[in-house]
Amino acid sequence: MFYDNERRRVVSSIGWADRAAIWVFDLASERVELIPIPDAKFVTVRRDGEVVRVTHFGGNIPTIAIRTLSNLGQDAAVLRIERDRPTFSGDARLWASIDACALLPTKEGTRLVFIDAPSESVRFLDLEWYLQGEYDHAYQGLIDCLSPPGREYTIVSIQRSSRLVVLDVRKNEKVREISLADRGGNPLLTLLSDTAMLATDYDTMCRVDLGSMSLVASQRLQGDSDKGARHFVGDFSLDEAGVLLARPFSGDALLLDPTHFSILDRAVTGGEPLQAVRVSSNAVLARDWKTGHPLQGTFAG
Repeated sequence: MFYDNERRRVVSSIGWADRAAIWVFDLASERVELIPIPDAKFVTVRRDGEVVRVTHFGGNIPTIAIRTLSNLGQDAAVLRIERDRPTFSGDARLWASIDACALLPTKEGTRLVFIDAPSESVRFLDLEWYLQGEYDHAYQGLIDCLSPPGREYTIVSIQRSSRLVVLDVRKNEKVREISLADRGGNPLLTLLSDTAMLATDYDTMCRVDLGSMSLVASQRLQGDSDKGARHFVGDFSLDEAGVLLARPFSGDALLLDPTHFSILDRAVTGGEPLQAVRVSSNAVLARDWKTGHPLQGTFAG
């Protein structure tokens, strides 16, 4: 989920709520538009500057597309991979704007690909560490990947695991692991700076130093239920004010300092916010976990 400040809109996609569509909320009219994505059962969206990476799930041909914020309704560049053979179309220059590594859903399982658009080629990165490792493939899928700029590796997260895997892209091999807070949960990865990365670990926010490849700060930010059941935090977004973390079991979003995750402010949204972004200095827009409905809140401070 991200905020497009120039056009005063919020962009997201929650698969079970939106199906194969990009969800757009116009702040002026408070209206929702769904932009359909052909040949997919659902999609994920990820912003990189002025472009958006759209990954197709469940379609006939594994597909990753790039759309621009100025024309979100149309693909500007497309990669399709059929029988391990890539086909590129559109503006090839746009691939330089996004992470060269991506998790690609296929009918045979998720693949990890390195996209080399100038040569119109794709390299399939080694996943034997995952396929032959001590993972329960029914419950532990590949979740996210992040390739810090200027470095020859990508970092991969696995469902229900606090261990991130680091792959050397040039050598095409696993080189190490990064241990998070041992909370066992679905890490989402975002670059904080050239030297640091943020990740969730079930109910905890984590900061990883990319030089030492180690956890340097963590903070548990969601308590258990009255009956002792564990509760997870939602997604997070990052802007100049700090880290905004959605909390579906608390009906709010927390604004956090990105260094040690101290709470700077809190916005009550009601519902069960799974995603949230700041849309002004004191306002938050979130989406409900189960329904995808928009939720609004303001900071208490």
